Amino acid sequence: MIGKILVLLTWAVVAALWILKGIRIPFLAVALLHGAEIFAVGLKTGRENEVPPLKAALLTFTFGFTWWLPLRKKSK
Repeated sequence: MIGKILVLLTWAVVAALWILKGIRIPFLAVALLHGAEIFAVGLKTGRENEVPPLKAALLTFTFGFTWWLPLRKKSK
């Protein structure tokens, strides 16, 4: 739970940097990282745990590994 809160806080900080200071590189970096993570891990983990693809993609983009890592540990 704390991981998801920290990720949301990260999104808020990088969004604020972009909106308030015009610094968009951190936001784009987080978005690219999470976007790549969707295809690298998120969809596969979602499929293995019967999570619909759209939900798996949205959860991965929003929370990154903090949502799928516990599922992977549970299924081992």
